[in-house]
Amino acid sequence: MGSGGGPSLKNTSTSCLRRDILPMLARRVASAIEGAIIYGLEPLEEIRLRAYKPLVLQNYYREWFIGAGNLLSAKPSGAFIVTQEDIRATLELMSENSIYAYQEEIRNGYITIKGGHRVGLAGRVILDGPLVKNIKDISGLNIRLANQIFGCSQKAIKYL
Repeated sequence: MGSGGGPSLKNTSTSCLRRDILPMLARRVASAIEGAIIYGLEPLEEIRLRAYKPLVLQNYYREWFIGAGNLLSAKPSGAFIVTQEDIRATLELMSENSIYAYQEEIRNGYITIKGGHRVGLAGRVILDGPLVKNIKDISGLNIRLANQIFGCSQKAIKYL
């Protein structure tokens, strides 16, 4: 339980980031994040990669950007900029070089990677009538880190 008797978040984002996420990111992006995580981002909640936009790291308190020298900044000016190649390389790593094996998930707008982390996809949607046939020209990835929240069911358990 957290202070005050409420649920507490298991603070393992740095270890799961290193184990599950960094190996799945384009080398350039992974290097930038790896250099920045020593500056107290915990608990990290999301990583946003958008083509030609600043890399965003979201913890429970605010959005952070990686500036010069891998220093964290609350301001996007001078931040690390994600390229379309970074997104392509990251998606290739996440799909284990077989994007077609993930087509069903891609149609749903996300893929699930090792560790239960979900990656939302932004791109051009191809429709077949009212149904999504595919997402092409992917230009954004939103990586949502899975976290355990201990004690969150304590109030509900007495009703079971």
